[in-house]
This record gives sequence, C-alpha cells and structure tokens, in this order.
Amino acid sequence: MTARLHLVVKPRSSKEGFARDGTGVLVLKVNAPPVDGAANGRVVVVVAKALGLSKSQVLLVRGETSRHKELLIEGINEDELQGLLTHLLEQP
Repeated sequence: MTARLHLVVKPRSSKEGFARDGTGVLVLKVNAPPVDGAANGRVVVVVAKALGLSKSQVLLVRGETSRHKELLIEGINEDELQGLLTHLLEQP
C-alpha cells in the first residue's frame, strides 16, 4: 500500500502544520530554513508524525529544490491518506 502526497512547503514558518491556501492547495508549514536540505528533512518528520508513521515510510520523490513536493507514503492507501488529512485540517 502506498499513497502519493502533493503539497507546497512554506519554510521558516513560526508554526508547523498543514493548511490549505485560498485555491485549495495543501500547504505544509515547517520551521526549518530551505538550506542544505533542512526543510526537506523537516517535511518528512512532520508528515510522518502527523500521519502516525515512521520517517522511513515517508519518501520525498520530487521537488527537492522546489516548494512543490511530491511524497510517497508507504503503509497507507490514497483513501486513508485523504481521511487523515481531512481530520488534520479540521483541527484548530
């Protein structure tokens, strides 16, 4: 079971977490700066923690030097991923 997650990363944010922008695009805010892969590493950690997975189950497959990322999530399917994201976005 695998799922793909497309999102836009906002580095150097004061708070970390998921949100949607005005057009409905999934945004992940992380504290780390976009220097030497720090933000990418933090993306993996934050996504894994939010989904209740280990870091090894979250793999950055596209967008290493871009704000637009594609992650491969192992251990859950697309429907489970969408359900978890919906729940996360509903939390204050």
